[in-house]
Amino acid sequence: DGGEAVTARGACWNTGGTPTTADSTTSNGTGTGSFVSNLSGLTPGLTYYVRAYATNSVGTAYGSEVSFTTIPEVPVALAASAIGASSFQANWNAAASASGYRLDVATDGGFSSIVSGYNNLDVGNVTTYLVNGLAPGTPYFYRLRAYNGGGASGNSNVISLTTLAVHTVTFAAGAGGTLSGNLSQVVVHGTDCSPVRANPNTGYRFIDWSGPGGFWSVANPLTVTNVQADMAITAQFANAAPTIRIISPANGAGVWGSVNVQAEATDDSGVQRVDFFVDGVQMQPAGLFASAPAGAAALYSFVWNSLSYANGPHVIRAVAFDAAGATSMDQITVNLQNVMLTLAGQRLQDRAWIIRKEFIRLNLTAVNSGNAPVAKYVITRRSGSAAEEVLATVDVGQLQNGAYEYNDTTLPANTTCTYRVLALTAADMVVGQSNQVSL
Repeated sequence: DGGEAVTARGACWNTGGTPTTADSTTSNGTGTGSFVSNLSGLTPGLTYYVRAYATNSVGTAYGSEVSFTTIPEVPVALAASAIGASSFQANWNAAASASGYRLDVATDGGFSSIVSGYNNLDVGNVTTYLVNGLAPGTPYFYRLRAYNGGGASGNSNVISLTTLAVHTVTFAAGAGGTLSGNLSQVVVHGTDCSPVRANPNTGYRFIDWSGPGGFWSVANPLTVTNVQADMAITAQFANAAPTIRIISPANGAGVWGSVNVQAEATDDSGVQRVDFFVDGVQMQPAGLFASAPAGAAALYSFVWNSLSYANGPHVIRAVAFDAAGATSMDQITVNLQNVMLTLAGQRLQDRAWIIRKEFIRLNLTAVNSGNAPVAKYVITRRSGSAAEEVLATVDVGQLQNGAYEYNDTTLPANTTCTYRVLALTAADMVVGQSNQVSL
């Protein structure tokens, strides 16, 4: 005390050096002896200069000067981002006066199970860091400390997260086809698979994909999106049905007489047969009209004798079969327009004095509303059980307003005669026939 009583003592400090009691101070009583001063209100990350002081009636004396740097603020950890199956990005706010950060990553919130390589890891002066090499579907925790020349701050708050799970998606082909692409894929939860294509074998066609949880798709190639669990997906195939198209006559066409029906059929493995139907009734089995190799078109045909059918619309259907029993069909509607012939007759006598001679008068009425290409009419007679014979050929121009009269004067004795009339084209196709008259 230099012989005078100490009336004030403490510490003084500043950030420029050689502090005095004119700067920040503490007051730690009076008298001689040791004392402890606590400095407060300091700014993180600054270098401070400190001296002890003592004051008596003579003046103020100072001790030697010391300096120190305050540690940074405690950083604030933020939620993780870019979370994947084996990595995530740790994020945090910058701490004042920090020159770098140290990162801890653990599999428990108490940080007793530190992940290898992430115990007090110096990540430098950044505010994000990619943590990788992790296990999928696993909870992780991280915290940070800021440091500078004065030391390290306390631990930040703790952030928790769970890495994304991974799933295995397998693809298999059912009977009748193959697959191309990656057939066993490991994908991160919520992401998409790479495409896989279903390839049907010859004679088969792709149907659909099926999998667990009601999974179903007809897309080909298939990309499974937003995968949430392990999946086993199967492609279904079925025998490819043949294709068939009636190419003659045209749908809605007017037809008459013997109608030549043709259909074009194809199948990957070959068409076995084609059945034809008129108004739902199967016709005589049709033959192959023009052959072709498997996969190419072949022609099938049959001749529909329409004379016994009523004029008007009729449905013609063709059904193709392949060796596996798969079928397909095509149908058309045609308008039957045969010539309508009505025949009436009577047995008469021609008297000349005492001579009587019998003859039969036939009256023909023809209605050709469909404009069938009629060239002539043929009158026939069957005498008793004898064969049918042609009595007369009548040119179409000989009819008057669709009517014609014919007298048969060559009657066999004591015999019943049966008559009918046929309408013929120039090619002798019958396009109409009358009722029969027996006299």
